[in-house]
Formats: sequence, structure tokens, C-alpha cells
Amino acid sequence: MMHGLELLLVPWQHFQMARMRAFRTWQATLRSANTGITAIVDANGKVVHQLPQFEKGVLTAQVSPVISKTPFSLWGNTVLYSLECFDCGVGSDETETINLILLVSCIFFFR
Repeated sequence: MMHGLELLLVPWQHFQMARMRAFRTWQATLRSANTGITAIVDANGKVVHQLPQFEKGVLTAQVSPVISKTPFSLWGNTVLYSLECFDCGVGSDETETINLILLVSCIFFFR
């Protein structure tokens, strides 16, 4: 059973994870929760409609199914892990590794 601050913060944390998942996979997310946050999030992670916590209500929206796959939904972190292993094998320094990971992250996650 959740108490006090947990009751207020945990639903928001779950909601933020759902927003990031929508952004990462480029797919709209329909989120429904009895005691949490009910919302519709577009493919860019922006909240389209939202109900306040602990209030009853109905949200409606038109959502199109997504057929295409994003690089992240196909391979996940495999590309980053592979680059990290390759980079460690070559013997580069830590700064180059971090720069490479940031570059690949930008390519995959920011369109």
C-alpha cells in the first residue's frame, strides 16, 4: 500500500515513462489508470488530452495505427552496446566513447 508522498509522485513517474516510450517508439500512447494519470500522448511525447489524477472522466481522440518501425524498436540498445564494445577494443579514451554514444543517440532519437 502506498502512503503520502508515494501516492502523489509514483503515478507521475509512470506517466513520464509512458511519454518517453511514445517519443522513443514514435507511436501515440493511450494511457488509462484508475488512481494514476489518464492521458493521450502523441508520437512526439506531447500530451494531447489528460484527466487530473483521482477524477473520473472520458477522453476521446482519433489515433492511427503505426505500421513502420523505428530504429530503436528494431534494435534497442544493441547499436550503442556494439559501438561501445568496438570502441573499448580499439583502446580510445573515455571522452571519445562518450562523444560517440551521444552522436549515435542524437541520430536515433532526435528526428
